[in-house]
Amino acid sequence: MRIILVIVLCVLAFSNLSLPAEETSSQKQESVVEEIVIRISKPAASAAQPAQQPEVRETKKEEDEKEPQPPEPPALDAAEPRRLVRYFCKAWKDGDYVRMYWAMTPQYRQKMTVEKFVKRFQADKEYNGGIVDENIVVDDVQLDNGRIQVTVDLRYKFRRVGIRRVKAIVEKQGGVYRLCDSGIIPLDMDDL
Repeated sequence: MRIILVIVLCVLAFSNLSLPAEETSSQKQESVVEEIVIRISKPAASAAQPAQQPEVRETKKEEDEKEPQPPEPPALDAAEPRRLVRYFCKAWKDGDYVRMYWAMTPQYRQKMTVEKFVKRFQADKEYNGGIVDENIVVDDVQLDNGRIQVTVDLRYKFRRVGIRRVKAIVEKQGGVYRLCDSGIIPLDMDDL
């Protein structure tokens, strides 16, 4: 509607058309323009509700300003202990430590910040070269407290490290599995 109004105004303002002598005065042209503006704006005001338009924009802004959701493990990977351990190890090989962090239990995440977690795995990669492969070696063991132990061989990049057999402890929470603080987490070199 505004585009039509602008076009009409431009045509009227810059028109070289000759009008009858009584209508050539600038006052007559202004009154015609005002009448056109009134006619255009009345239907637009009744059809569109300007109060709703800013609310939609605010909603979009609020959605844009929300923090991004953490990279939770996919439901398929979180449905089984072994799949969760593989998901964790794949993220480890990819250097995606934030994704690994969100595969941990909420209790672990309350004790450990994501920054400290990432720093620990970066230090492990610097010292050991990071893992290049994992192999789940034996059947899962059901522990007394309802947790499940998954034994994994981690093959590191540096030959001096070789293969390390670790115990990953997995716990079911809210219908999905999460890793607990266990042998799969490298030692904190700052605490030694």
